[in-house]
Amino acid sequence: MGMVVIKHQGYTFNAPETWAECNQTQLAALYPCTHILEKDISDSIRQVVAQIWLGASDKVWKNIFLSHFQWAELQKQFEWVFHKPTGKVVDNFTHEGQTYLLPDDDFENTSSLELAMAMMYWTEFAKPTDPDPTALNKLIGTLCRAQRPDSEAWQTSPDFDGDLRLKYNEVNALRVADSLETLPIGLKMVFLDYFTQMAERFLDNYEEIFGNDGKNEPLYDDGRGWLMLLKDVAKEGHFGTFDAVGKQPAHLLFTSILDDTLKAERQMQQQKDFTHDNH
Repeated sequence: MGMVVIKHQGYTFNAPETWAECNQTQLAALYPCTHILEKDISDSIRQVVAQIWLGASDKVWKNIFLSHFQWAELQKQFEWVFHKPTGKVVDNFTHEGQTYLLPDDDFENTSSLELAMAMMYWTEFAKPTDPDPTALNKLIGTLCRAQRPDSEAWQTSPDFDGDLRLKYNEVNALRVADSLETLPIGLKMVFLDYFTQMAERFLDNYEEIFGNDGKNEPLYDDGRGWLMLLKDVAKEGHFGTFDAVGKQPAHLLFTSILDDTLKAERQMQQQKDFTHDNH
Protein backbone atom coordinates (compact mmCIF):
# COMPACT_ATOMS: atom_id res chain seq x y z
CA MET A 1 0.00 0.00 0.00
CA GLY A 2 1.44 3.34 -0.90
CA MET A 3 0.54 6.72 -2.24
CA VAL A 4 0.70 7.13 -5.98
CA VAL A 5 3.33 9.70 -7.00
CA ILE A 6 2.37 11.80 -10.00
CA LYS A 7 4.88 14.12 -11.65
CA HIS A 8 3.62 16.58 -14.25
CA GLN A 9 4.90 19.91 -15.59
CA GLY A 10 7.51 20.06 -12.82
CA TYR A 11 4.92 19.46 -10.07
CA THR A 12 4.99 16.37 -7.84
CA PHE A 13 1.82 15.09 -6.18
CA ASN A 14 1.40 12.31 -3.63
CA ALA A 15 -2.15 11.06 -4.02
CA PRO A 16 -3.92 8.29 -2.07
CA GLU A 17 -4.66 4.97 -3.80
CA THR A 18 -7.32 3.77 -1.35
CA TRP A 19 -9.73 5.17 1.24
CA ALA A 20 -7.41 3.99 4.01
CA GLU A 21 -4.64 6.27 2.69
CA CYS A 22 -6.75 9.44 2.70
CA ASN A 23 -6.13 11.96 5.42
CA GLN A 24 -9.17 13.28 7.26
CA THR A 25 -9.51 16.36 5.03
CA GLN A 26 -9.46 14.23 1.87
CA LEU A 27 -11.91 11.76 3.38
CA ALA A 28 -14.33 14.52 4.35
CA ALA A 29 -14.18 16.05 0.87
CA LEU A 30 -14.08 12.89 -1.28
CA TYR A 31 -16.26 10.37 0.55
CA PRO A 32 -19.60 11.95 -0.52
CA CYS A 33 -18.62 10.92 -4.09
CA THR A 34 -19.49 7.33 -3.13
CA HIS A 35 -23.13 8.41 -2.99
CA ILE A 36 -23.25 10.05 -6.44
CA LEU A 37 -25.13 8.01 -9.03
CA GLU A 38 -22.94 7.02 -11.96
CA LYS A 39 -25.12 8.89 -14.47
CA ASP A 40 -24.63 12.09 -12.44
CA ILE A 41 -20.82 12.05 -12.44
CA SER A 42 -20.02 14.92 -14.78
CA ASP A 43 -16.62 15.99 -16.07
CA SER A 44 -16.70 19.06 -13.82
CA ILE A 45 -17.25 16.80 -10.76
CA ARG A 46 -14.28 14.69 -11.88
CA GLN A 47 -12.12 17.80 -12.14
CA VAL A 48 -12.99 18.94 -8.62
CA VAL A 49 -12.26 15.41 -7.37
CA ALA A 50 -8.93 15.31 -9.21
CA GLN A 51 -7.81 18.57 -7.63
CA ILE A 52 -8.71 17.43 -4.09
CA TRP A 53 -7.21 13.98 -4.67
CA LEU A 54 -3.93 15.44 -5.93
CA GLY A 55 -3.90 18.05 -3.18
CA ALA A 56 -3.34 20.79 -5.76
CA SER A 57 -3.93 24.43 -4.81
CA ASP A 58 -6.25 26.49 -7.03
CA LYS A 59 -3.23 28.32 -8.41
CA VAL A 60 -1.38 25.11 -9.31
CA TRP A 61 -4.54 23.48 -10.70
CA LYS A 62 -5.12 26.46 -13.04
CA ASN A 63 -1.61 26.02 -14.45
CA ILE A 64 -1.93 22.34 -15.20
CA PHE A 65 -2.62 21.35 -18.77
CA LEU A 66 -3.56 17.76 -19.57
CA SER A 67 -4.04 16.29 -23.03
CA HIS A 68 -7.19 14.18 -23.60
CA PHE A 69 -5.12 11.05 -23.20
CA GLN A 70 -3.44 12.25 -19.98
CA TRP A 71 -6.79 13.26 -18.48
CA ALA A 72 -8.27 9.84 -19.37
CA GLU A 73 -5.27 8.10 -17.76
CA LEU A 74 -5.43 10.29 -14.65
CA GLN A 75 -9.12 9.54 -14.16
CA LYS A 76 -8.40 5.79 -14.01
CA GLN A 77 -6.17 6.46 -11.01
CA PHE A 78 -8.96 7.94 -8.87
CA GLU A 79 -11.94 5.95 -10.19
CA TRP A 80 -12.16 4.21 -6.76
CA VAL A 81 -13.31 7.49 -5.18
CA PHE A 82 -16.78 6.84 -6.66
CA HIS A 83 -17.12 3.41 -5.03
CA LYS A 84 -18.25 2.66 -1.50
CA PRO A 85 -15.67 0.79 0.56
CA THR A 86 -16.62 -2.24 2.64
CA GLY A 87 -15.60 -2.55 6.26
CA LYS A 88 -13.69 -0.05 8.32
CA VAL A 89 -11.97 2.81 6.50
CA VAL A 90 -10.43 4.56 9.51
CA ASP A 91 -9.86 3.59 13.13
CA ASN A 92 -10.45 7.09 14.47
CA PHE A 93 -11.20 10.70 13.60
CA THR A 94 -10.31 13.97 15.30
CA HIS A 95 -12.79 16.78 15.89
CA GLU A 96 -12.18 20.02 17.79
CA GLY A 97 -8.94 18.66 19.21
CA GLN A 98 -10.43 15.39 20.49
CA THR A 99 -9.73 12.01 18.89
CA TYR A 100 -12.59 9.48 18.79
CA LEU A 101 -12.05 5.75 18.27
CA LEU A 102 -14.51 3.83 16.10
CA PRO A 103 -16.03 0.55 17.35
CA ASP A 104 -14.53 -2.74 16.12
CA ASP A 105 -15.94 -4.61 13.16
CA ASP A 106 -19.23 -6.43 13.66
CA PHE A 107 -19.79 -4.87 17.10
CA GLU A 108 -17.13 -7.17 18.58
CA ASN A 109 -16.44 -4.67 21.38
CA THR A 110 -19.94 -3.17 21.63
CA SER A 111 -22.03 -3.73 24.74
CA SER A 112 -25.72 -4.61 24.54
CA LEU A 113 -26.84 -1.22 25.85
CA GLU A 114 -24.67 0.69 23.35
CA LEU A 115 -25.97 -1.46 20.54
CA ALA A 116 -29.58 -0.91 21.63
CA MET A 117 -29.03 2.87 21.82
CA ALA A 118 -27.21 2.92 18.47
CA MET A 119 -29.95 0.91 16.75
CA MET A 120 -32.53 3.26 18.26
CA TYR A 121 -30.77 6.36 16.87
CA TRP A 122 -30.19 4.64 13.52
CA THR A 123 -33.92 3.91 13.30
CA GLU A 124 -34.78 7.52 14.19
CA PHE A 125 -32.33 8.85 11.61
CA ALA A 126 -33.46 6.52 8.82
CA LYS A 127 -37.23 6.83 9.38
CA PRO A 128 -38.96 7.27 6.02
CA THR A 129 -41.31 9.86 7.54
CA ASP A 130 -40.08 12.61 9.83
CA PRO A 131 -36.45 11.45 10.28
CA ASP A 132 -34.48 13.06 13.10
CA PRO A 133 -31.32 14.67 11.61
CA THR A 134 -29.64 14.98 15.05
CA ALA A 135 -29.96 11.21 15.51
CA LEU A 136 -26.91 10.65 13.29
CA ASN A 137 -24.77 12.74 15.68
CA LYS A 138 -26.18 10.73 18.59
CA LEU A 139 -25.37 7.47 16.79
CA ILE A 140 -21.75 8.56 16.26
CA GLY A 141 -21.49 9.94 19.81
CA THR A 142 -22.71 6.61 21.19
CA LEU A 143 -20.19 4.36 19.44
CA CYS A 144 -17.22 6.64 18.72
CA ARG A 145 -15.58 7.51 22.00
CA ALA A 146 -12.35 9.05 23.25
CA GLN A 147 -9.56 6.77 24.42
CA ARG A 148 -9.47 5.96 28.13
CA PRO A 149 -6.91 8.10 29.96
CA ASP A 150 -5.62 4.95 31.71
CA SER A 151 -5.35 2.95 28.47
CA GLU A 152 -1.70 1.95 29.15
CA ALA A 153 -2.55 0.32 32.49
CA TRP A 154 -5.90 -0.95 31.16
CA GLN A 155 -4.20 -2.99 28.42
CA THR A 156 -2.25 -4.98 30.99
CA SER A 157 -5.22 -5.41 33.35
CA PRO A 158 -6.69 -8.95 33.70
CA ASP A 159 -10.10 -7.44 32.87
CA PHE A 160 -8.90 -5.94 29.55
CA ASP A 161 -11.56 -6.63 26.91
CA GLY A 162 -9.70 -5.22 23.92
CA ASP A 163 -11.62 -1.93 24.03
CA LEU A 164 -9.59 1.25 24.48
CA ARG A 165 -12.59 3.59 24.35
CA LEU A 166 -14.03 5.22 27.45
CA LYS A 167 -16.91 3.18 28.84
CA TYR A 168 -20.26 4.09 27.32
CA ASN A 169 -22.18 6.74 29.21
CA GLU A 170 -25.36 8.29 27.83
CA VAL A 171 -24.73 11.78 29.23
CA ASN A 172 -21.25 11.85 27.65
CA ALA A 173 -22.55 10.45 24.38
CA LEU A 174 -25.15 13.22 24.09
CA ARG A 175 -22.57 15.88 24.95
CA VAL A 176 -20.27 14.56 22.22
CA ALA A 177 -23.25 14.40 19.82
CA ASP A 178 -23.80 18.15 20.29
CA SER A 179 -20.20 18.91 19.39
CA LEU A 180 -20.45 16.69 16.28
CA GLU A 181 -22.99 19.09 14.75
CA THR A 182 -19.97 20.71 13.02
CA LEU A 183 -18.25 17.45 11.94
CA PRO A 184 -17.98 17.46 8.11
CA ILE A 185 -20.83 15.51 6.52
CA GLY A 186 -18.31 13.38 4.56
CA LEU A 187 -16.94 11.96 7.82
CA LYS A 188 -20.44 11.33 9.14
CA MET A 189 -21.16 9.38 5.96
CA VAL A 190 -18.01 7.29 6.43
CA PHE A 191 -19.28 6.20 9.84
CA LEU A 192 -22.90 5.79 8.75
CA ASP A 193 -21.97 3.44 5.88
CA TYR A 194 -19.69 1.40 8.15
CA PHE A 195 -22.40 1.16 10.80
CA THR A 196 -25.14 0.30 8.29
CA GLN A 197 -23.13 -2.61 6.88
CA MET A 198 -22.60 -4.00 10.39
CA ALA A 199 -26.19 -3.40 11.52
CA GLU A 200 -27.63 -5.16 8.48
CA ARG A 201 -25.35 -8.17 9.04
CA PHE A 202 -26.32 -8.22 12.72
CA LEU A 203 -30.03 -8.20 11.90
CA ASP A 204 -29.53 -11.01 9.39
CA ASN A 205 -27.58 -13.11 11.91
CA TYR A 206 -30.24 -12.80 14.57
CA GLU A 207 -33.29 -12.48 12.33
CA GLU A 208 -35.25 -15.18 14.18
CA ILE A 209 -35.36 -12.92 17.23
CA PHE A 210 -36.97 -10.12 15.25
CA GLY A 211 -39.33 -12.25 13.16
CA ASN A 212 -38.26 -13.38 9.71
CA ASP A 213 -39.63 -10.32 8.00
CA GLY A 214 -37.85 -8.33 10.67
CA LYS A 215 -37.88 -5.26 8.47
CA ASN A 216 -41.66 -4.94 8.98
CA GLU A 217 -41.74 -5.82 12.64
CA PRO A 218 -43.01 -3.12 15.02
CA LEU A 219 -39.60 -3.28 16.68
CA TYR A 220 -38.21 -1.25 13.81
CA ASP A 221 -40.95 1.34 13.64
CA ASP A 222 -39.82 2.68 16.95
CA GLY A 223 -36.25 2.23 18.10
CA ARG A 224 -37.36 1.91 21.71
CA GLY A 225 -38.14 -1.75 20.96
CA TRP A 226 -34.42 -2.41 21.44
CA LEU A 227 -34.50 -1.20 25.03
CA MET A 228 -37.67 -3.19 25.70
CA LEU A 229 -35.82 -6.27 24.53
CA LEU A 230 -33.08 -5.67 27.13
CA LYS A 231 -35.74 -5.06 29.79
CA ASP A 232 -37.37 -8.41 28.93
CA VAL A 233 -34.03 -10.18 29.30
CA ALA A 234 -33.49 -8.47 32.68
CA LYS A 235 -36.93 -9.72 33.80
CA GLU A 236 -35.85 -13.30 33.06
CA GLY A 237 -32.87 -12.76 35.32
CA HIS A 238 -30.21 -14.87 33.49
CA PHE A 239 -27.83 -11.94 33.32
CA GLY A 240 -29.01 -9.96 36.33
CA THR A 241 -30.36 -6.41 36.44
CA PHE A 242 -31.05 -4.17 33.45
CA ASP A 243 -27.68 -2.53 34.12
CA ALA A 244 -25.90 -5.90 34.07
CA VAL A 245 -27.73 -6.92 30.89
CA GLY A 246 -26.66 -3.68 29.22
CA LYS A 247 -23.00 -4.36 30.02
CA GLN A 248 -23.02 -7.79 28.35
CA PRO A 249 -21.18 -7.98 25.02
CA ALA A 250 -23.88 -7.62 22.35
CA HIS A 251 -23.10 -10.93 20.61
CA LEU A 252 -23.16 -12.89 23.85
CA LEU A 253 -26.54 -11.49 24.81
CA PHE A 254 -28.14 -11.88 21.38
CA THR A 255 -26.81 -15.43 20.96
CA SER A 256 -28.48 -16.25 24.26
CA ILE A 257 -31.78 -14.59 23.22
CA LEU A 258 -31.61 -16.42 19.88
CA ASP A 259 -31.06 -19.71 21.68
CA ASP A 260 -34.12 -19.12 23.91
CA THR A 261 -36.20 -18.04 20.90
CA LEU A 262 -35.35 -21.19 18.95
CA LYS A 263 -35.99 -23.41 21.99
CA ALA A 264 -39.40 -21.80 22.51
CA GLU A 265 -40.23 -22.28 18.81
CA ARG A 266 -39.23 -25.95 18.98
CA GLN A 267 -41.41 -26.49 22.05
CA MET A 268 -44.38 -24.85 20.36
CA GLN A 269 -43.83 -27.00 17.27
CA GLN A 270 -43.61 -30.17 19.42
CA GLN A 271 -46.84 -29.23 21.20
CA LYS A 272 -48.54 -28.61 17.86
CA ASP A 273 -47.31 -31.98 16.57
CA PHE A 274 -48.43 -33.66 19.81
CA THR A 275 -51.97 -32.23 19.70
CA HIS A 276 -52.13 -32.99 15.98
CA ASP A 277 -51.14 -36.66 16.60
CA ASN A 278 -53.69 -37.08 19.37
CA HIS A 279 -56.68 -36.00 17.30
